[in-house]
Amino acid sequence: MKSRNTSKRRQFSKEQKCAILAEYFERKSSMVSIAREHGIHAVTLANWKREMSDKDPKMNHSKADLIAEVEKQKEENKRLKKIVGDLSLDKEILQEAIEIFKKNPKNPKSR
Repeated sequence: MKSRNTSKRRQFSKEQKCAILAEYFERKSSMVSIAREHGIHAVTLANWKREMSDKDPKMNHSKADLIAEVEKQKEENKRLKKIVGDLSLDKEILQEAIEIFKKNPKNPKSR
């Protein structure tokens, strides 16, 4: 009796495929090593590369386009991380202010 592999197939979005392919183009590593790092088969990576250049005109990106998209995403992440940091700091300051007012509940209207 043969045992079956019951693991589900993973689905990758176009963005995920583009990011993995961009990594392949940027690092100039072998397709096998990049595929192994992402837990996919090298043939799958080769198929994605072929699909992007042949079948889907919306996904037909050059190496430069892929790299530019990755850089754009990195800049957006950097900008969003700064915003999150600023908001976290604001929240912390407001929480400290609330604690101060709780300890010192002087009401200016009661004077």
